[in-house]
Amino acid sequence: MFSKLYNSIKKNQKWLDYAKYGYDFLRENCFDDRGRMYFSVTREGEPLRMRRYYVSESFMVMAAAEYSIASGDSDAKDFALKLFDTLCGYYFNPDENLFPAKTNQTTRPSMGHNGPMMIIGTAQLLRDCFGTEEYDSLIMEQIELIFEKLLKQEHKALLEMATPNGDIIDTPEGRIVCPGNSVETAWFCLKEGIYRKDERMIDTACNILEWSFEMGWDKKYGGLFTFIDIKGLPCEKVEWDMKYWWTHTELIYAALLAHSITGEDKFEKIFDKANKYAFSKFSDPVNGEWYGYCHRDGSVALKIKGSMFKGGYHVPRLLLYSIKLFEEMLAEAE
Repeated sequence: MFSKLYNSIKKNQKWLDYAKYGYDFLRENCFDDRGRMYFSVTREGEPLRMRRYYVSESFMVMAAAEYSIASGDSDAKDFALKLFDTLCGYYFNPDENLFPAKTNQTTRPSMGHNGPMMIIGTAQLLRDCFGTEEYDSLIMEQIELIFEKLLKQEHKALLEMATPNGDIIDTPEGRIVCPGNSVETAWFCLKEGIYRKDERMIDTACNILEWSFEMGWDKKYGGLFTFIDIKGLPCEKVEWDMKYWWTHTELIYAALLAHSITGEDKFEKIFDKANKYAFSKFSDPVNGEWYGYCHRDGSVALKIKGSMFKGGYHVPRLLLYSIKLFEEMLAEAE
């Protein structure tokens, strides 16, 4: 975050110092002897928890890439690129010893949304940082995978999982849509559509955004549901009707980006709804930052601003990307 601010806003030495503290701590304390990254460590850096996923590695790639630009540290760039290669190895050739499957894949084979989504976002950032086109085909393959296997036109939904052939798994878990994930993927695809000048990709991404909003927006209290069943059946996830901070940050930026590309009023209206809801429910005007978790009616469920899953990522990214996009839109208008 601090590297990105240093690279994007101004050369504030404090931000670079903070970035170095974070980068050094992560490199020194957060990897095991196999090169896998811990999900959590103690304040002193002692290892606590290793998760079944490799999202930590994905965020480390992003951090190291931005830090390498901010600091001029070529080792950080090499580290980011090598770690991404390792991450892709985990993704394409999963090792059961390192990453035990969540369910028995012989009994019920499946593929998920999070994997390709993570690869797309991380590869796009590397391309933005280093100006390379070597990840173009990888990004396109993962977008097509999502479009072909997980996007269900008949349900107007982007599923969180499906069979490897793209069939719907007709169970509570298999029918789940996470609107926040869907709109985040939508703006990844919008960015790629702009990069490639691909109208089909832009149109599909806009559809995902609009469908996810229509399916996920709470008509009674406002806000985006965390999970929805595509058949309208009860979700087995007890947090399904809670309102999470990060889903709204993704919706706000996705809608703004879609409006900037298409000029369509419907996306401006989605942006306006999501923006007003988020800043009235999550934002703390007295002490700063955002609360992370609200009940369905919008009341704050947890007063804490940071947790094991809520860090300084989604909110700063929303604000930074939105400011930059507004600047572009104003420049074009003038």
